[in-house]
Amino acid sequence: INITGYDSLTPLHICCLRGDYSILNILLNSNPNLLIKTKDGKTALQLAESKGHENIISRLLSFQSSSSSSTSSSSITSGNRTNNNTRPR
Repeated sequence: INITGYDSLTPLHICCLRGDYSILNILLNSNPNLLIKTKDGKTALQLAESKGHENIISRLLSFQSSSSSSTSSSSITSGNRTNNNTRPR
């Protein structure tokens, strides 16, 4: 899910460019890395913002918020040190 093609885009990047909400939910179920950047240095969220896909933006922000809070709590309870800026694999 985090693999880029020849154009340096992941499936999430393409989905955010196109504004495909149903595919976005499928991709988010696979825990993609939201911090992967295109060759132009843009994240999936930034691509959605550039296209004005408000529903995609809201869903990404919600996912980002819920995943960072669950990562924080799991790292505290397990005693593992994790980088909260990346998605667990």
